[in-house]
Order: sequence, then C-alpha cells, then structure tokens
Amino acid sequence: MNNYEKMKAKHPMRRDIILIIVLVLLILVAIIFPRFKDMREPVQKTEIIYIAPEKKIPLIGGDPAPAPDIVGSLLQEMNERPIPPELIPDSIDFEMPVLDTFSLDSLYKYEPKGKGPPPPSKGIGIICGNPIYQTPPRPIGGKNAINNNIEYPDSAKQAEIEGQVILQCFIDDKGAVQEINIIKGMDFPGMNDAAINAVKKTKFKPAVQRDRNVGVWIMIPVTFKLNTR
Repeated sequence: MNNYEKMKAKHPMRRDIILIIVLVLLILVAIIFPRFKDMREPVQKTEIIYIAPEKKIPLIGGDPAPAPDIVGSLLQEMNERPIPPELIPDSIDFEMPVLDTFSLDSLYKYEPKGKGPPPPSKGIGIICGNPIYQTPPRPIGGKNAINNNIEYPDSAKQAEIEGQVILQCFIDDKGAVQEINIIKGMDFPGMNDAAINAVKKTKFKPAVQRDRNVGVWIMIPVTFKLNTR
C-alpha cells in the first residue's frame, strides 16, 4: 500500500470536509454573481447626430424683390373705383323738361354779315347745374327788347365793325339778370361791354317749374350789325 492510500485511510474526514467546503463555495459564487449583475445600473446610450452648418448661397443679381402687397393693392383699387350713381326708383314720377321752340336768334332784327361767328344753338336749353324748368325765361317787351337796349359804340360804327357776342346769363326767380359770363366775345374795344349793358337793361319773365318761379342760366347772343340802308 502506497503513501496516498495510507493518507486516504488516515484522513477520511478531511477529504469530506474539503469537498463540502468546495461545494459551498461554488454555491455561494453562483448565488452572489447574479445579484451583482442585477445591481448594475443600466447605461443609457447617447446617439450623437452631426448637423452640418447651413451655407448661404449667394443669389445672382442681388437680393430678391419684396413680395407685392396684394391686400394693399386690392384696397387701393377698391378706393379708386368710382362709386356708381344712385338709381332713381321707378315709383318716383319724374317729369322731363318741356323745352320751348322759341329761338333766341329771332329776338334780333340784325343778322351777321358774311362769314361771321357761328350762330348759337336754337332754343333755350338747360345749363349744367340748372334746376329743371318747364317754361324758359322770356324778355319782357318781345323779341326786340334786347335790341332796343343796344348802344352801338361810335368807334365801331366808324370802323364798320360787325359781329356777335354770346353771353351766359343767370336770370333769377324775379326776372332780373344777376350774373353774366362772356362765352364768345369780340376783339374790338367796347363791343363786349355794349352787349352786357344791353342784357342788363332788359327785364325778363322768370323760368317756371311746377307753377313756381326759379332762377336759371341761359345763353343769349347779342348781334351787332350796321344798318347801311
């Protein structure tokens, strides 16, 4: 019998104790290591994303033009758009003026000589801004009332000046001449004043609208013609 067997026979209990200790250690290691693994804190992974800096590309031809102000242009267009006139309802009884066929040319016994200024329009019409009238103003005394008030300038008679002056006159509701404007005059001195004075001296029957006298503007031609007979 060798030495190992001798020792084995002498120390049977020591062998068993060592085996037990080894088994206990293995069991402890198996139990302890999983616990340490669970106690470790989880590590969060951080993902780093690289963003390249933005590069400004230069535009050809400079900065772009600003966008048009669409709202402002629409408002301006609406403000500049003309407001349509109000329509007269059909229920209103609107009377059109009745123009007399009376011609102012027939007031005067003289007529222009040769190629004089063009004659005024026939009849008495409505000047812009006039009230609508049914009966136009008429000179008191008939057709020759203004003719009789004409004072022919002596210098014009000597120079044998003839012609016509067209006046725009305001006849008030009492038949008086209040304002006179020269529409077409004569270049010879004194002729325009003579025409104005002749009309101012004439008394008129005022215009009538619905049985009421009204003031109106009318056109009056004053003709200058020499009586060579």
